[in-house]
Amino acid sequence: MALGVAPAPGESFASWIDRLGADMALPPGRVADVIGLGREARANDGTPLLFGVSLPPSAALAVQKATNVSVARLVAMQLSVFDGTVLDLAGWDTHAGLARVKRKQWALFLRSRACPACLAQSGGVWQLWWRLGVAVACPVHKTLLADVCPSCGVALRRGTAATARVLSRTLLIPPLTCGNRTDWPRSPAGCRQQVDAIETQPAPGWLVDLQIAYLNAARGAQMTFGDHRLPPAEWFQCLRAVIAMTRATASYLTLPGRSGLPAIARDAWGADVAASWRRSVGQESARSLPRSAALMAALSVFAAPVVLARGDAELADAIRPVAEAIAVARAERRQHGDSNSPLRGVRVPPLVEQARMRAVPYRVGVVAHLAPFTSSSAYHPPRLGFQHIPQVVCAEDYQDLLAVFLPGTLPRTGRRYAALALARLCGATSWPDAVSALGIPPERARALGGFASFRIADPQAFLRAVAVLAERLEQRGPVDYTARRAALDHLVILPPEAWRRLCGQARVVATWPRARHAAAWLWTELTGGYWEEAPALQEARWPARPLGWARLYRTFARTIPAVLAGSLRGWGTDVLAEAGIR
Repeated sequence: MALGVAPAPGESFASWIDRLGADMALPPGRVADVIGLGREARANDGTPLLFGVSLPPSAALAVQKATNVSVARLVAMQLSVFDGTVLDLAGWDTHAGLARVKRKQWALFLRSRACPACLAQSGGVWQLWWRLGVAVACPVHKTLLADVCPSCGVALRRGTAATARVLSRTLLIPPLTCGNRTDWPRSPAGCRQQVDAIETQPAPGWLVDLQIAYLNAARGAQMTFGDHRLPPAEWFQCLRAVIAMTRATASYLTLPGRSGLPAIARDAWGADVAASWRRSVGQESARSLPRSAALMAALSVFAAPVVLARGDAELADAIRPVAEAIAVARAERRQHGDSNSPLRGVRVPPLVEQARMRAVPYRVGVVAHLAPFTSSSAYHPPRLGFQHIPQVVCAEDYQDLLAVFLPGTLPRTGRRYAALALARLCGATSWPDAVSALGIPPERARALGGFASFRIADPQAFLRAVAVLAERLEQRGPVDYTARRAALDHLVILPPEAWRRLCGQARVVATWPRARHAAAWLWTELTGGYWEEAPALQEARWPARPLGWARLYRTFARTIPAVLAGSLRGWGTDVLAEAGIR
């Protein structure tokens, strides 16, 4: 067949069918029959099935045979060309799957937006990307896209207010005409509004920049998010999450006065803030696709600086207004006894969550940072069991890695907290769970997790340091501290013969009190426990324990000769080795 209308670059399939119809003086349903679509384009009731979403191989071959337009060019006119970038069409090839895709994906499956100036210049070519959910502004004319006909009040290319556009077999709709059917008896030819004559509003420069970035992602370009390079699908998920976060907390945000937004966008923002969906459960939610280009533009005031930020520092600054709004919303809900998160149902990618945490580091403790930290691509889970974690991190590791994060905290408190944090990183679900997993007496750490968590100014950096600590422990062993504590639970005093021999080698007087202090010191060194919990120092195991026992032990531990310390470690290691414990 010789066609007088070839597909234009970037044109949607529906647009090409309409232009073919105008050229052939045939309604679009008749055109579908002529070019070989047949029943592939319609369900039994005449409504589109996969029309414009994807072209089945058999239909593509039929259309190619009838029109001499290549399969590649035909496929390029379908929304499926964006699958894997800003759309996820998995499951679209089944009826239930297609319904799910249409419900969850940010695309205009049954309507289109448009740039009237572009339509006027092209003679009625409707661009495929105008059917994407974040189609907001024309990069060429720098105006907001139109999405509703001002005459009939129905979305462009919708068909009717009640049902989606059908491939009519009787009504010929010119490409530059609205054609929506709202009053069939009075207007059998459909709405006669000229789409190229619809007035549009200017789009601010930042919104045009966002639109260009989004289209780059849609076409498969690698994107930048802060300091990170992301595949287009991951970048889009970040954009979608920030828009949803903004929408969820819009009542706590104020549109900046100098954003350049037209009045229509500000009105759409106000209407959405007051919308009934915020007060009842229904199909609409914060994660839903914003209904209009104007609302999307308003929400993008807060989202654009985030996804266009150059570096993590700029990213944290950009997301701060939304992060602050989330913190305020959560606090207000708690005051009213509502434990539901304002972001309920919103999937927030780890990079976005990390940026939010950096923006408001003093609003949350370390726990809130655990999920995004452990979900990041750079994180490698520790290969440690709870038995491989000391109850108290050794003084050298604590001073080297973690003390800087807990200024003003006693080392004994900080070292215990570091061990609990490592247990959380290894899978403990709560601070009490971490205390139990490490075998720490509950009275020693009842409120330690919550107390120390909020002292840490940079939780992400702290967790990175804890991960380094885990690597060190892995490289040293790992050591089974639980088995060591069990094996040395009887060590309340050094055996006299061994004690005299060790003291002789170190030229130290072998007294009975020192034998007990040596047992406590060795237990502390080998089990990763705190000295106050050593079996040798417990009152039940120390008859007539002196009042100054703690001071006496600290003096012994502070002044123990290096030779004696080394001999004690060697003796204790041999005892454990004989019991088959590392």
